[in-house]
Amino acid sequence: MLLGGLSILIVSLVVFCWITKPVTAYKLALREWQETPSDERVGIVLCGLAVTIFFIVIRCAPSVYQYFK
Repeated sequence: MLLGGLSILIVSLVVFCWITKPVTAYKLALREWQETPSDERVGIVLCGLAVTIFFIVIRCAPSVYQYFK
């Protein structure tokens, strides 16, 4: 029984550390985002949208090609 409780403790500790690392990184990124000038934020968002649209188009291109073929 002691070994089972110890393994649960170890697994829960690993899961806790696995969850808190991204949360810490998110908080740091949020702080840096707030310090970024407004005009630079617009550029970052537009670049992200352009990349997203590009990958959506690339992903849909074979299906569109097959449809019109």
